[in-house]
Amino acid sequence: MDIQLYKFHTPVEGNPYQLDYLGVIDDFISCTFTRSFAGLGNWSMVLANSNKKIPLLKEAQFIKLEDGCCGLINQS
Repeated sequence: MDIQLYKFHTPVEGNPYQLDYLGVIDDFISCTFTRSFAGLGNWSMVLANSNKKIPLLKEAQFIKLEDGCCGLINQS
């Protein structure tokens, strides 16, 4: 499974709200997504400390796990 990373693009006149594609993570150790029927779901991902795509994940605001399964990255 590939996880696509996106960042919100500030709208410009004549250009509606968009997401900018940042890249893909396909070499994670594990990734879980728990769907919730009464609120927000939860997802988590484990990457190796040496993974070169960690800066992309820190910059991203949204992920897409597969068709119909997207998530918000909440930096806490």
